[in-house]
Amino acid sequence: MSNYKVGYQCKCCGNYHDELPLSYGSPVPDCYEEVPFEEQEKRIEMNEDMCIIDDPYATFGADS
Repeated sequence: MSNYKVGYQCKCCGNYHDELPLSYGSPVPDCYEEVPFEEQEKRIEMNEDMCIIDDPYATFGADS
């Protein structure tokens, strides 16, 4: 018998769930890191649900 517990601590509700998570995501898109730190406050709008970067050429998806 293993001491390994299947489950995870939810970052949204803070509770421990006995099943494996079915949704994985990144807190920010990859191109967020490409915006220089000193420009981030001016160019990026972000909250828990979205991240908007003023770059019209930014692409999001598997290839980004």
